[in-house]
Order: sequence, then structure tokens, then C-alpha cells
Amino acid sequence: HTVLTGILSLVVVLFLSVVLTISLIGIPLTFVVIALTCALILLGSVGLALLMGRALVSAIHQARYADVLFVLIGGIILGILGIVPIPLLGWLVWTIVSILGVGSVLLLQWKTVQNKST
Repeated sequence: HTVLTGILSLVVVLFLSVVLTISLIGIPLTFVVIALTCALILLGSVGLALLMGRALVSAIHQARYADVLFVLIGGIILGILGIVPIPLLGWLVWTIVSILGVGSVLLLQWKTVQNKST
């Protein structure tokens, strides 16, 4: 569900940006949509770094650490994978991270709204 939600939402953002850019009134809104999408991708990437760091540390050691350490470890791993000099691998890693991040943030927000309405 996460991948499908991420892909669908990024396609909708792309379509919305094109439609808003065509109209003169919508050009300022295009920048807002793009900025919010970048913030969403960043937030999702931090969440994935947290999960990746937590999984790696728990596989090696069972001690409790702060979430900041997990984000740092996961972020370093994602950063290393993102700059690997193998052609297209870095681009592929960041595309997957972006799609999963956006999808997970949107699904989490959807579940939060659903739980508050019931």
C-alpha cells in the first residue's frame, strides 16, 4: 500500500503542478505545492532512516538508544547508498526512498484522521 500511495501521490503532484503552471494565477501555487512535496519527501526520508537505523541496531545490539541515533545511523546508510558510484544506483535508491517516504507519511496521516473521526 505504501508504494502505491507514494507513486500515486507523486503523480498527482506532478499533474497538479503542470495544471497550475499553465494558468497564470496558479504559478505561485505551483511553488507552494513543490515546496510542500519536498518537505513531505524529507519527512518521509527521516522516517525511513529511523526505521533502518532501529532495525540495524536491534539486529546487532539490544540496548536502548535515543531515536536521534537511529536516524543518524539510517541516514548515513541511505547517504552512502545514495552516492554509490554505480550508475543509476544512487538515483534508484533516492527514488525508492522518496516513494516509500511519501507513501508512509500519507498513510500514517490518513490513519490518524480515521482514528480521530471514530
